[in-house]
Amino acid sequence: MEDRRLHPRFGCKLRTGVRFPDGHTELLWAEDISHYGLSIHADKPQRVGVKLRVLVFMFNSQLGKEVHAELVVQVVSCVLDSTTADFRLGLKVEEFIGDAEEHLLAQINALSKPMQTGTTSKGQYNKHDPLLSMSVPTSFPLHRRVKLALANGSNLIGWTEDVTPNYMRIALSTKLDDKSVHGINIPVILSNEPEIISVHAKARVESVVFRPMGAFATNFSIFDYKQDGLNQLRAELRERFPMIAQDTTSDALEDAAEDDTEALPFLGDMGIYN
Repeated sequence: MEDRRLHPRFGCKLRTGVRFPDGHTELLWAEDISHYGLSIHADKPQRVGVKLRVLVFMFNSQLGKEVHAELVVQVVSCVLDSTTADFRLGLKVEEFIGDAEEHLLAQINALSKPMQTGTTSKGQYNKHDPLLSMSVPTSFPLHRRVKLALANGSNLIGWTEDVTPNYMRIALSTKLDDKSVHGINIPVILSNEPEIISVHAKARVESVVFRPMGAFATNFSIFDYKQDGLNQLRAELRERFPMIAQDTTSDALEDAAEDDTEALPFLGDMGIYN
């Protein structure tokens, strides 16, 4: 029998619709995939051995459009991730539905190729990258699950890629309007605090670029921190990245008018759970 663990995993930020045994569906994020497995983050734990049906959304460059791979998977691990304040589920593919295997392999092939990123070899922003055209200081590679309270009243989950107290690049499943302003909830973890701190601020969209790996890389300026949130975020960055930590503050930006934003895409019926 083929050892599926031999297949390499590739980091990604792919939208994943998950249908749970009780019948409800959630739009979550896959952070790595392989031919026969993937890992996602969820708010609640799942029992090892449980089978789920998932849709993995991805962009097929050959077809020039977004496609999805429908899979039946089994939960093989469930671990509390203290850095993201949720549960990381390790999933093993039990069955490919339709063209799912073909689409998944095409995505893996795309991820395995070298990709141009928005940073230089020294970790500084590339000023020639339109996504990163803002003038920003040294960033911190803090990968953290954040929640946005959108101007239209809905919520949106994203993942930070690069962080400073005043600017963040966040991978989102939805394209937000340029210059729109939203609330942001940032979990902060400090060594001297027994619980995760929830930091609240405002986030203004500065630029958006769609990535073939299936997410809208969105640059935000962050301002108007509530209570002591700014100092708490600075404290975690200094703890986690002492070699590059520095004062990255700048004057808070003026408030901007809120604009309408796009809602989360409707997943639709994923079929009867088996």
